Amino acid sequence: RPPIFRQLSGEGDGLGEIRFEFNGVQYRPLLCRHGRIVTLLVGAKEVNDRFDPRNACEKAQNRKKEIEAEHERSIPCWLTLE
Repeated sequence: RPPIFRQLSGEGDGLGEIRFEFNGVQYRPLLCRHGRIVTLLVGAKEVNDRFDPRNACEKAQNRKKEIEAEHERSIPCWLTLE
């Protein structure tokens, strides 16, 4: 069984994905971590072992750079995980 979360490599270096299925669709939201802070960057799906949209990693990397340059671009939403 694949992990629920995994770090990406290649064009996704520095990003992670949450892996889950719902109604037969493989969802793969992309995120980054800064210490204990996790930021959701792009919503994506996996279709035929590729991200949809195909440029999901590029979009996520650009958003990550924006957030690193201006931390105010990320709005905290505190969740309690059990």
